[in-house]
Amino acid sequence: MRITPSLPTLALLLALACFSADVLAASPDTPCWEEASRRHGIPVELLKAVAHVESSNRARVIARNTNGSLDIGFMQINDWWLPTLAKYGIGKSELLDACTNLKVGAWILAQGIERYGYNWQGIGAYGAGTSPKKDHTRKQYANKVFRALERQRPATAGLTGLPPAPPGKLHDRPTPLASQRATLPAPSTPAVEQLVWSVFE
Repeated sequence: MRITPSLPTLALLLALACFSADVLAASPDTPCWEEASRRHGIPVELLKAVAHVESSNRARVIARNTNGSLDIGFMQINDWWLPTLAKYGIGKSELLDACTNLKVGAWILAQGIERYGYNWQGIGAYGAGTSPKKDHTRKQYANKVFRALERQRPATAGLTGLPPAPPGKLHDRPTPLASQRATLPAPSTPAVEQLVWSVFE
């Protein structure tokens, strides 16, 4: 006896196959996360929080902003960056690759951290830019990343600040913020810098 699946069943199977392929393509593999972290001095958990805020971890998302610009891929790289990225052989199609997009996003995030220090102002620069007029928007973006970090960690972890930076990076002079709610507990491994980070109220 031969069983022939119905048309709705075939459509469902095809949709599931496409969804599975998109999910697999959506997230960079572990070595990609680790390389982006190591190269730019940003903890993997922070990169994952930013990716969640930006695209809900979807690689092929292209979003049009109210000003007409486009945000591309996993880390939602704004097309404003395309002329700079072209010098490195990276265009719009390359940004649809999750690993490439993650590495570019880590590079951009590192620039905000370089400017403001390894603190919430530096993290907020990723989503709001560095204009002095965008201070409030940076705080709002940083709060989104903070909430994403909280969701990543178990409730017992007691998250109260940024994750520690990987060793060997010069993030030891964070820009002090007006309000300091709490500090991050000392890291469990001695190889990681023991730094104190501020968080927004």
